[in-house]
Amino acid sequence: MHKTLVLLVLCLVSCACTQDQLEFPRTPANVELDIDLDGSPDFFVNYSRRVEGDPIGNYEVIRMSLESRLDDNKILKKESELPVFLNDVDLIATDVTLPLYWEETNPASNIKTRIASIRTDYDGVTWNEEWRVLSSEQKETYLIGFKLMGENTTRIGFIEFAIDPRTGDFLLLRTEFL
Repeated sequence: MHKTLVLLVLCLVSCACTQDQLEFPRTPANVELDIDLDGSPDFFVNYSRRVEGDPIGNYEVIRMSLESRLDDNKILKKESELPVFLNDVDLIATDVTLPLYWEETNPASNIKTRIASIRTDYDGVTWNEEWRVLSSEQKETYLIGFKLMGENTTRIGFIEFAIDPRTGDFLLLRTEFL
């Protein structure tokens, strides 16, 4: 037993990993977004942690996703673009044409809009140092267009947010209806 412990300590000491990389990052708390302030969340920022793999090997990942509640609320997407693409709120309209489209995201449809993630290398031990936002541009703040579907109304707008690159916390900066 003593030899096994010594061997484990030697492996960790000889590893080129820093202490921060060896520690597992905490999974942030899920966030409810009540955009229309009616007391019921319109969207959820959900975190999931799991092991995934591809032909190269397995890795552990924590993903941040935006989901609607059980209604038909939608997120503005653009074909052939990463999910967090919006730079201009003028692109948000009730009816859009390709390459823009509205995607329903909710637990019933099992469709999520992934926003950010952090993962291990293929060795499954070394965690990336920062969360990666699924955007072609790394910025301080990001925008996502939304469409809230009511019984007789449709309201469009945007969510402006930031993500703490060290903790992965979702930081809601503002929401606005257009």
